[in-house]
Amino acid sequence: NGYRLPTEAEWERAARAGDDSTDVRVWSGVTENPDWDRSTMENTLGEYVWLEYNSGNEMHPVKEKKPNAWGLYDMIGNAWEWCWDWEASIGEEPAIDPTGPAVGSGPWGPKRVVRGGAAWDCGPNQSVAYRRGDKPMETHPFRGFRVVRAADD
Repeated sequence: NGYRLPTEAEWERAARAGDDSTDVRVWSGVTENPDWDRSTMENTLGEYVWLEYNSGNEMHPVKEKKPNAWGLYDMIGNAWEWCWDWEASIGEEPAIDPTGPAVGSGPWGPKRVVRGGAAWDCGPNQSVAYRRGDKPMETHPFRGFRVVRAADD
């Protein structure tokens, strides 16, 4: 029916809201300002994301924080979000719409990529580039997902 999990690349592009710069740290809706002190950074980020210092170690309903430039909420913090890709190393070469390997592998079993960070372990130093893998058969209260659908041609 066209609905699916986003690829890891799609998830990151959505979280960055199209900001493809690699020389700045981007959070959901906020790009780092080198003049910020820690308090200013935490207050500014706290307008957009649930982090370990403002979440009470709990998930929160969507739309309680500001959206990013594309109108997407909670891209960082609140919950780790499943992606379609199996976990693998990311190459150094630029790629257009990359996808991970077709099957998962790893010394402890295959893992799918999760992005975004959970409120209880997400700090102000975590950007949209942060990634990890988790076994898809494991459950956790700080896991979630969002679906995507291919645009009509």
